[in-house]
Amino acid sequence: MPENKVVVINRGGSGHYPAFYGYIGDGLMDATVVGNVLTSPSSEDALSVASSVNQGTGILIIGGNYASDKKNFDIARETMINAP
Repeated sequence: MPENKVVVINRGGSGHYPAFYGYIGDGLMDATVVGNVLTSPSSEDALSVASSVNQGTGILIIGGNYASDKKNFDIARETMINAP
């Protein structure tokens, strides 16, 4: 992953089709977080992935607008912001 760039993470559950798997690689996503079949990713999974790719240059999280996805990623974001 190139240094000094905003990290792009794809989020989403693994519902009836793999729309939110994302594609990781040069010019694509830097990471993706998916839930188990028919579930949203947990806030712990979101935090773990975001922490592992964080370079301190910002993180852009994109994905579906599902309530559980939003809730769990909001929890992960707040945890990162309030970390010592």
